[in-house]
Amino acid sequence: MADERCEAYGLAASAQIPVATYEEIDAGYCLRFMRQVRDCSFATVDERGLPSVRVIDVMHAGDGRLYFLAPRGKAFYAEVVRTGHIAIVAQTTDFRTCRLKGAVVHPTDAAEQRRLVDWMFELNPGMDELYPGDTRYACEVFYIERGEGDYFDLGQKPLLRKAFAIGEPLDASQLGGFGIDEATCTGCGACAGVCPQNCIARTDRGTYAIVQSACLHCGLCFEACPSGAVEKLGSK
Repeated sequence: MADERCEAYGLAASAQIPVATYEEIDAGYCLRFMRQVRDCSFATVDERGLPSVRVIDVMHAGDGRLYFLAPRGKAFYAEVVRTGHIAIVAQTTDFRTCRLKGAVVHPTDAAEQRRLVDWMFELNPGMDELYPGDTRYACEVFYIERGEGDYFDLGQKPLLRKAFAIGEPLDASQLGGFGIDEATCTGCGACAGVCPQNCIARTDRGTYAIVQSACLHCGLCFEACPSGAVEKLGSK
């Protein structure tokens, strides 16, 4: 397993993370970005079926995986084990956001868990202050290697959005947002007239198309279209 060290800036210094271009953003970049922010929001579902969110450190990102720890005594641990899924959001102080949701892998072999815990503590020496000595083994390692998400930068003009997937091909039907059915579009331009980002343009065929990389997913075009040509995409 490669030890691809990635500097963790932390949330307070996250504005120092280099800004990426659209071409530079891929799954690997997004995983590294979440590690660099480090202090991320992890969402689970509690035993009552209610949403629960905590700030958890991303311990490592590499080899197409994102790693985190959970002590066995915490409710967070129980929720992750019970549901087998997690949703994560990382945001810098200059409003660059990356989100990821997917299935969680939880190695059950005791020796493998011990090796992974030691590896995470080696990569994150500050953890020794929180869990000195063998108390570190109250923690167990989880990782995500299959999932989907997107990167969203409100600091650029126009804004920048790009979807990604890890461990599986990106399913275009799950990208979220909106699209315009060319066969139904009448070319009236109502959608372009209400778009706050001006990211809906007339094509050379007289219909309209959404520039997905600059779309807010606000839905105003969907509400304004008189012919029903604007369609919702996916579930994000």
